[in-house]
Amino acid sequence: MYPGKNAAVFTRLGLQPGDIVTTVNGAPFTVSESGFDIFRQLLDGAALAVSVLRNGKQQSITLDGSVIVADRETTTNSAAAIYNRTGNNP
Repeated sequence: MYPGKNAAVFTRLGLQPGDIVTTVNGAPFTVSESGFDIFRQLLDGAALAVSVLRNGKQQSITLDGSVIVADRETTTNSAAAIYNRTGNNP
């Protein structure tokens, strides 16, 4: 895995560039079968137990979707504050 536009969230989730996800909640991970469902769960704030192959070694981490939810709320609140400062109140 590699971070997208928001590398800070990627890091706060506990991921590192190059991680290869091998299991999610104990089940084998395949992008084609479960990638979108897992991403949706994280967006909803779920915590997922994940095994990753990192630098040739298997490691267990927990991806805490609340990190994504908090980032999304901060971004929304910041955008609203900027919008309100420009005098564009509805």
